[in-house]
Amino acid sequence: MRRLFLVLLVLAVIGAGVVEWANAAWTEPGPPPVQGAQTVVLIAPRSRIHDIAQQLQDAHVLNYAPAFEFDLRLRQLGDKLKAGEYAIPSKASMADIAAILMSGKSIQHKLTAAEGLTSDMIWKLVNADPVLTGDAGPAPEEGTLLPETYLFTRGTTRAQLLERMRAAQQQFLSTHWSGRDAGLPFQQPAQAVILASIVEKETALAEERRHIASVFVNRLKADMKLQSDPTIIYGLTRGYPLGRGIRESEISGPTPYKHLCHRRVAAWSDRQSGQGRHRGGA
Repeated sequence: MRRLFLVLLVLAVIGAGVVEWANAAWTEPGPPPVQGAQTVVLIAPRSRIHDIAQQLQDAHVLNYAPAFEFDLRLRQLGDKLKAGEYAIPSKASMADIAAILMSGKSIQHKLTAAEGLTSDMIWKLVNADPVLTGDAGPAPEEGTLLPETYLFTRGTTRAQLLERMRAAQQQFLSTHWSGRDAGLPFQQPAQAVILASIVEKETALAEERRHIASVFVNRLKADMKLQSDPTIIYGLTRGYPLGRGIRESEISGPTPYKHLCHRRVAAWSDRQSGQGRHRGGA
């Protein structure tokens, strides 16, 4: 009986020592990163605690994977870790790393669809992004994507991001169309979007756009031609830079988009989607 008591006592002391060691190791600084001030790790969905700990050790953010696994189980935190892409700062403790993985705040990647880009240009940016996955599908119709900076996490598909852009454009048009000034010569949002794209290509200065838009609106009300160079260029390049001056033959030659008057704006927008907010020439 005394022998059993001594064995149990020794085991209790050892166990207490292990717990004390685990508590101390939990908050000790980890190793410095191999390079830079942080290390990026990607935790796959449904990863086991053992595999996560080993992955972190292999990435040189942990000194000893079994200690991290033991501490997670001791604190019953194993099922709270979330999949994602995380930036682990230099010398982060195991407690810090666990908090980062439990937060679920994955690294945010960024794609900027600048104002003035056509839907085809934005579609090509989405296709070229190395973080996005999957097939983007066909290029969306002109005017269906909102130019904006979009944040996304690794694992987002190209189709999902394009759908966000479409939804954002629809929301933008819905909000601003309902609040438009009275008396504007537009029957549908697409017509206003077309004119906005022409105005933007007429000048790179934001302070000049209100005046140019006013001139064009007055011409439309008077059933006059807009006589805007961007409508000629768009007919030649579909929004890509011409890289030279417009030739006389191109001014006089027919394209579907140049010298638009009010009736032709309406007819053209019935045939095709209008260009996006502040898009290249219509």
